[in-house]
Amino acid sequence: MENMRRGRDTLSLCYIKRIISESREKYDVLFRRIKEVLRAIANVEDSKEVFEAIKYGTEAMKDKMITIEKVQHSFDELDETIDS
Repeated sequence: MENMRRGRDTLSLCYIKRIISESREKYDVLFRRIKEVLRAIANVEDSKEVFEAIKYGTEAMKDKMITIEKVQHSFDELDETIDS
């Protein structure tokens, strides 16, 4: 009788360990997916900031009637200043 009880206890313990292991694996997968989604959200936020900066820059160029050539010339001068 005692051996049967010990056997059931051992089986119960093995079952509980298996359930815990399976649960941990499921939560690990979910956790990794959540991290991926958060990274994607951060990338979208960064892209949005860049887009807005380009938009404001374009509007400023139109308002001040600055051409791309003038902007390129300014960048070229800046590069020369940095190189020297």
